[in-house]
Amino acid sequence: MQIAHPLVARAVAEHSSYSEKPLQRLLNTYHLSMELFTGSESEARQAAATINRAHKPVRGPDYDARDRALGQWVWATLVYSVVMGHRLFFNPLIAEEQQTVLDTFRRRGRLLGLSQELPATVDELLGYVDEMIESGEVRVTSEAREVARPIMGELLFPLPGPLLPLTAYMARVALPAELRRQYGLSWNPLSQRAFRTLLRPGARLILPRVSNELRCLR
Repeated sequence: MQIAHPLVARAVAEHSSYSEKPLQRLLNTYHLSMELFTGSESEARQAAATINRAHKPVRGPDYDARDRALGQWVWATLVYSVVMGHRLFFNPLIAEEQQTVLDTFRRRGRLLGLSQELPATVDELLGYVDEMIESGEVRVTSEAREVARPIMGELLFPLPGPLLPLTAYMARVALPAELRRQYGLSWNPLSQRAFRTLLRPGARLILPRVSNELRCLR
């Protein structure tokens, strides 16, 4: 979802090792995000310092990884994924829990230089995501499709057991419908039935058995 922003996709395509070491990059990004947003204050500061150092040289003619507008989009996709992940695969978070998640992400986002202009409520967050997509500022490009291939399951990662197909399919389900369409990912009544009868029960069975490092705010 992050790379649906054309400038984020371009930055990843031009400055990342995703094509050579896709699994390692995915895990590194995941662990840093977990430390930043769910770790202790000390872990969060260390993760933010690592991210800020990594982003410093990531720039091009039309993008800079430290740009706050791009940072806000990436931040929003992380919160969106937590909220929608619970809605789709577990019990939805109640309003107070959603706000707690959002407040935590807002507070930790300041370590990356993000401002107080971040959405302050979940409704504002969802509205921001919708607006970015509807305006066309966020749209899926050929670079985004290429970068996303590992996540979407076209390039197989050696993840253990059933986690690969489950993770790839979960990524498809959690995407906003318009972005799923732009990525060219099929979704039809048969997909919906498969989700209800197989994927959701499978996620509820498998994910609680995975270590806390491989789950987000569960």
